[in-house]
Amino acid sequence: MFSIQKSFPFAYAHRVYTQDVNSSMAQGDGENTCKHIHGHNGALIVSVSSDHLDYRGFVVDYKELGFIKSFVNKYLDHKLILGKGDPLLKHILPKDYYLEEIDHLGIYKIKTKENIDLVFQEFLNGITIVDLVPTSENLAQWCKYQFNKVLLAEIEAKNKSLAENTVFINSVGWSETNSTTAFSLGIC
Repeated sequence: MFSIQKSFPFAYAHRVYTQDVNSSMAQGDGENTCKHIHGHNGALIVSVSSDHLDYRGFVVDYKELGFIKSFVNKYLDHKLILGKGDPLLKHILPKDYYLEEIDHLGIYKIKTKENIDLVFQEFLNGITIVDLVPTSENLAQWCKYQFNKVLLAEIEAKNKSLAENTVFINSVGWSETNSTTAFSLGIC
């Protein structure tokens, strides 16, 4: 088995509206600070694996992971990531809003029936809504699933016989800080 790893840094904010800290495990500091909107300078750490190297001697060329950088830039970097079920949404979104899923990704674009002011539209464009509670663990698994779909489609388009070199995303780590990373491992 061969594996490569690449890091994709980005800045983002989120809110974990389900946080309920166990005070005894937190040594008395049971404040639920992640329930507030807060920001991070984080990174995705993506590990790509294969049983065999390709004809070039690669698992994949690092440049071929550009689709991950594009995904990060479009949906994660400098975005406020909120869960679709977050009760805060009804208080910060326009009265006549609705959510429209983007390309079966589990990402929702905020739409409104009324014309809204350009400054408020800019605010809405800075929000990524996902169909999960945006914890590091959930986001790592969600990204891993999305990236494997893209990678598999690319490989199938280029090489119908996957038996020779099956490439897959082995793990995705979602790092909130320099000292914390949640990983999604194995097949999902």
